[in-house]
Amino acid sequence: MGDYQYVLNALGNRTVVTESLGGLTSTLPITGFPSTPVLDNFNRADGSLGSNWLGGTQSYSLTNQQLHFLPDRGDSFLFWSPAAFGANQEVFVTFTTVDQTATEQDLLLKAQSSTTYQDGVVEVLYDAPNRRAMVVTYEETQGWVQHGADISVTLVNGDRFSAQATADGLVGVYQNDTLLATRDVTTWPYYANAGYIGLWLLAAPNAVLDDFGGGTLPTDPLPPATFPSVSTLDNFNRSDGGIGTAWSGAPSAFAIAANRLKVLSDSSSTYIFWNATQFGATQEVEVTLVDLNPNASEIDLLLKAQSSTTYQDGVLEMWYDPGAQHVQVVTYDSAQGWVQRGADIPATFANGDRFGARAGADGIVEVYRNDTLLGRHDVSEWPHYASRATRMVFLCLYIAVLLYFYNLWFARRTRASAPCPLNAYTGKALIPHAGRYPST
Repeated sequence: MGDYQYVLNALGNRTVVTESLGGLTSTLPITGFPSTPVLDNFNRADGSLGSNWLGGTQSYSLTNQQLHFLPDRGDSFLFWSPAAFGANQEVFVTFTTVDQTATEQDLLLKAQSSTTYQDGVVEVLYDAPNRRAMVVTYEETQGWVQHGADISVTLVNGDRFSAQATADGLVGVYQNDTLLATRDVTTWPYYANAGYIGLWLLAAPNAVLDDFGGGTLPTDPLPPATFPSVSTLDNFNRSDGGIGTAWSGAPSAFAIAANRLKVLSDSSSTYIFWNATQFGATQEVEVTLVDLNPNASEIDLLLKAQSSTTYQDGVLEMWYDPGAQHVQVVTYDSAQGWVQRGADIPATFANGDRFGARAGADGIVEVYRNDTLLGRHDVSEWPHYASRATRMVFLCLYIAVLLYFYNLWFARRTRASAPCPLNAYTGKALIPHAGRYPST
């Protein structure tokens, strides 16, 4: 758990390490796409591109007011140089002619230089022979890394190929106005940065492009929804003793004490599941941390558990480590084991804070502290990401002595030391609302 799994893969003319962490088939809801202007319509005299472009400009020319690729002329990465754009940005180009033999006809985002990719870049690659797009990043120490699975797509003449990158590390890939998929690039160190946009063609002598555009997005393309949007399921306001029949898993490891939920022992099974209701594919969970033990190594929320008695059939876990002051989004499946999805999310919770999470049917997972979105990750390479939960799971504690909760409790596969209370648990299925989790 927490380990990244890599396999070597061939990507065009470059060696790529494929990261088997998040491949999102998600939705970045945008009203009107693209939302930035055309920067270059190429409507000028035949010849060179002009001073607004830097990089491998010798590999391109203007003919009949369109951009043509010139093979065998060296570097062919191309950057729009007048300005770097903000941390939420987009890029697009229209294919007058798609070169159906070319393995790379690519968009560039968040380039950390206007003259080279080697300082860092996000690349959205289109491989025409294999009818796929890929989201890839470059950084000097990481090299080329593919993020998530291939995205099936066939571009045809006249299509607009587009991409958006957000400040919290999501990259959306579009064909015309249709979002094809979203990928999580938070393991790339520059995911939150501003940068330059551009193009990169390789061995594409038949490609003809027009109407290149992009820029800083006027707003975050994936604004957080109101959180929480569901009501409390268990406020623990009852007599001291057992936690009740609505909870399953390892209920004997917990007790109600002074209207709070308490962990009783160092049992290896301290996960519990809310079994009173089966929830839908879009759901959320939240708990209030009353008395937080800073020495605890795991305080976890669980979503989309595929069983009401064990995590081993599949579960989505949001793991808070008070010592490291971060949250990790982790999944379990019997074939994959424990897999961390995306980078650590910095987080520091204090007594009285609410710890919450939302998981969408499209694979986007959001982590919250009170009403504040801390980060988002993609879990769509976990096989159960779009599933209904057999039961909603709450808490899972590991070495969490003296942690008290109100309004909920978590579950998990690890152990918790003696008293560990919570107050109030909330969670239920959500109804996807317009502009938030639209269908693709």
